[in-house]
Amino acid sequence: MAPLIHENESFSPYQSNASSSKPLPRESAKSIPSSHTSRLELALSEAPATLQHVLKTDTDGGALCNGNSAGVDNTFKILQLAWALTTSCFTSANSLLFDWDSNSGISCLKALSTGQGSQFGDQLLIIEPDASLRQVLDKLATTQRRARECAKQTGNSDDEGSTDMFSTAFRYRNASASNSEINSEVDIFLDVTDARDGRLLAELVFSSQAIADPLALSVLHTFDHVLSSIRMSPDITVEEVNMCSPHDRQHITQLTSHVSESNERCLHDMFLEHSHTNPDVQAVVSWDGDLTYGELDDLTSRLSHRLVELGTVTQGLVPNIIELSKDGILSLPKKVEPACTTVRPTNACLILFTSGSTGEPKGIIQEHRTYATAVRDYARILGLDAGTRMYQFDDYAFDISNNDYLVPLSVGGCCCVPHPQKAIHVLKQHMNNLGANVSFLTPTVAIQLGPEDVPGLKTLCIGGEPPSNDLLSKWAGKVKLVNQYGMGEVATFCTYNDQMSPGSGTNVGRTGTGAAWVVSPASPERLMPVGAVGEMIMEGPHLARGYLDQISRKSEAGFLQYTPKWLHELHPERASSARLYRSGDLVNVYSKVELIKKTIGATLPEIQIPTLFLLVDRIPRTKSNKTDRRKLHMLGQNYYMPQREAPSGGAGEGNPKLAAGRVAPKEGPVPVSNSNGGMNGTKKRQVRELDGTDDLQPKRQKQVC
Repeated sequence: MAPLIHENESFSPYQSNASSSKPLPRESAKSIPSSHTSRLELALSEAPATLQHVLKTDTDGGALCNGNSAGVDNTFKILQLAWALTTSCFTSANSLLFDWDSNSGISCLKALSTGQGSQFGDQLLIIEPDASLRQVLDKLATTQRRARECAKQTGNSDDEGSTDMFSTAFRYRNASASNSEINSEVDIFLDVTDARDGRLLAELVFSSQAIADPLALSVLHTFDHVLSSIRMSPDITVEEVNMCSPHDRQHITQLTSHVSESNERCLHDMFLEHSHTNPDVQAVVSWDGDLTYGELDDLTSRLSHRLVELGTVTQGLVPNIIELSKDGILSLPKKVEPACTTVRPTNACLILFTSGSTGEPKGIIQEHRTYATAVRDYARILGLDAGTRMYQFDDYAFDISNNDYLVPLSVGGCCCVPHPQKAIHVLKQHMNNLGANVSFLTPTVAIQLGPEDVPGLKTLCIGGEPPSNDLLSKWAGKVKLVNQYGMGEVATFCTYNDQMSPGSGTNVGRTGTGAAWVVSPASPERLMPVGAVGEMIMEGPHLARGYLDQISRKSEAGFLQYTPKWLHELHPERASSARLYRSGDLVNVYSKVELIKKTIGATLPEIQIPTLFLLVDRIPRTKSNKTDRRKLHMLGQNYYMPQREAPSGGAGEGNPKLAAGRVAPKEGPVPVSNSNGGMNGTKKRQVRELDGTDDLQPKRQKQVC
C-alpha cells in the first residue's frame, strides 16, 4: 500500500510535535549493548529513546581536509559536515545556525527557513546546492571557529539554557571522555564515539514526543550514508550527494510497489453498459428535469451524430461552456455507429484549462484510459455503487466537476444536479430534495453546513484547501469524511485520507491509483530519505498525456520527459512505460507507527492497548471460514517466545532440545510504543531492528490504515 503523505507548509518534517520537545538528560536514555555490528538497537520508552549503530565508513579525512589539520580534528570536521547535510535534508533548510559549548564539546544546530538568521551573522552556515563538499567544509570550519569564539566571549557555554533554541546537537569524543549531560532542549542528539578498537559508534538520542521512531531510524541511516559519500566523493556538489540510504531505498521500494493496471476502455463504453442493462434506472436528477439511463443514451446518441455532421473528427476539439443543468450531462460522447467508430482508449477524451498557481492558462490533455482507470479506482476506494447519488456542486469550468458525473455514471449511480445558485440555504435544500448521499465540497463551504442539515449525506469529500480543526470536529465520525489532494494533471485525485480527525488537516493520505515519490526540490533525480521534506512526483496510468502546447510547460513543475534513474533501479518493470508528473508541492512521508498509536489509543482503554503488533497479509481461517484462533496464537508465540529467557538454573538451562525449539522468525514484529506505558505498568521495552544490510522485513512493513 502507499504511504501516508503530509503536505508540508512549515518546511519541517516534525509537524506540530516539534513544539512539545523535552530535555534529553543522558542518564534517562536507556540503550542495549549490541554484540552484532550489523544491528541497530532501539529502546522505546517515555524517556528519550536511543538508537545505536556502528558506522560503516573510515573517516580519516585525508582526502578532504587541508593538510594543516589531521587526526581527530579531521574526523570531527567530516562528521560535523555529514550531520549538517543530514539536518538540512530532513528540514528542507539551507541555513543552519551553530552554537558551541566548550565545556561539553557539544555543537548545536538549528535549521532556519529562508529570510531567517541574518542577525546571527558569523554563526550562520548557508549550504548552497552548487557548492562542492570541500567548499562547504571550509565554510563549516570557519563557522565553527567563530561560534567557539563567540561562546568564549559571551560566556554562554556556562549557561544551561544558552542553547535551548537549538533543535539538534552533535558531539564527537573518545571512548575515555566523560559522558556529560545535554543542557539544551533539543529534539535529537547525535553522539559519535571513537572506540578503542578503531570503530566509530553512533548513538542517536531523541525525544519520541518530537520525532517518530521510524524517522529517527531514517535519520541515522542517512547520516551514515552521507558520511560514506563525503569520504568517497569529496569533489561532488551538495546537489549531487545521494541522501537516500540503502535502508530507505528498500523502504521506498515497498511503499511504491503498487501501481494500478491501466483500464484500457473508453468512457462511454463504461456508461453504455448500464444503459443496456438498466435503461429505466435514474441516471440524472436535476433542478430542471430528470433522465433515465435509456433517455440519456438516446440524447447523447443524437448529440454525437450532430457533432459528426458538423465536421467533428476523432480527437477534434469541441469547446463548450454549459451552466449547471441536466443538459450539461449530454456532452458525454457515445459510441454509436457510425458516429464514433474510431475512438480508442488512447484517444483524448477532454482538455482541461486551468489557470494554475502562476495564472498562466494550461491545456491538459486527458485520455479515455486515464479517466477510466481513475474513476474505477475512485469508486472502489470510496465504496461507490449503483446506490450512489453524487451531488454536483462545482461548475463545469472546474476539473473536479468531471469527477462528479463520470464516477456515478460509471457505476450505475445517479448524478444530482442542483440549481446554479450557490447560497448555503439553497445548497441544503437541494441536497436534501435531490437525495444526494455523496458530495465533494471545499472546506470553506463544508464548514457552513452540519450533519444535521443534510441527514442523507453519507460520504463527504473535501479538497482544494487544508481543512480546519473546526470542520474536522464537526464532520469526522458523522459521515465518511475523505480529504482529497490533487491537480488537473492527475485524473480524480493524487492522494486521499479517509481517516480524518482534528489535527490531521495537513495529512493528505495515500495514493489510490499510482505511486508517490519524494525527491529533492532542486533535482528530481535525487530521492529523499523516508521522512525528509521533498517535492512529490506522481507516477501512474491516471496521469494526463501532457499539455496542449509548449506555453504550458514550466521548468519547476510539469511532466517529466525522461525516466529518472531511481525508477529504473527500484522498479525496472515499470520504467519503460511510466508517466511521471512533478507537482511542485513539498511533502513528507508520515510514520505508519504513529497512526497505529493514535488510532488504537483513541478507541481502547489503556489497560487493553497491546504492546506489540504483528502485521499479517491475511487472517487464517478454519474450514468453516471462521477465524483460526489457534494459528493466530501460534503466530504470536513465534515472535514472542524467542525473546523470553529461562531463569538462571531453570529447567530450560542447558537443555539442547528446548534450545532447539526456540527458532527465531525470519520476519520481525512492528513495534508500537505506548506513551502511557505497558499493561503491567512497565514503561520501557526493547525491540530489535535489523540494519539496512540485512533483510528489512519486506512482507511485514505495510501501510496500516
